[in-house]
Amino acid sequence: PSRQSSPLILIGGAPMEVRELDSLMVAVLLHSEGYRVEFLGPDINIEDLADYASYEQPAMVILWANSDFTAREMRRAQEMLRRVRPNPVFAYSGRAFVDDPRLIKAIPGAYLGKSFDESLEQARRLLYANQKLGRKTT
Repeated sequence: PSRQSSPLILIGGAPMEVRELDSLMVAVLLHSEGYRVEFLGPDINIEDLADYASYEQPAMVILWANSDFTAREMRRAQEMLRRVRPNPVFAYSGRAFVDDPRLIKAIPGAYLGKSFDESLEQARRLLYANQKLGRKTT
């Protein structure tokens, strides 16, 4: 079970992304490590995500993209999430970034890595660094 004092992580698919298995798997793995995780499903609307994040105040938002098109659809995510207070960490991953590593530079935010293990480790590091900077994670 997750601890109420654990950071909240929102995770889902990039806009227009129809596949959800990879992002769901990462959500389950993060939850199994004790994080509070809310899986939002595929095809997340960025404006709705920013509104919801304003209400829920997550420590991290993770979006998953499996194609070049869906990866590029999330370019505005970090800009929208910067308006949320306190600022959540914006991170992303997915097959699109393995197939075309140039996308990593095109999408603002933190790339989590090309495997589940890398993604989990990078998410842990980002959350820890954010907590060390004094961001409230409850």
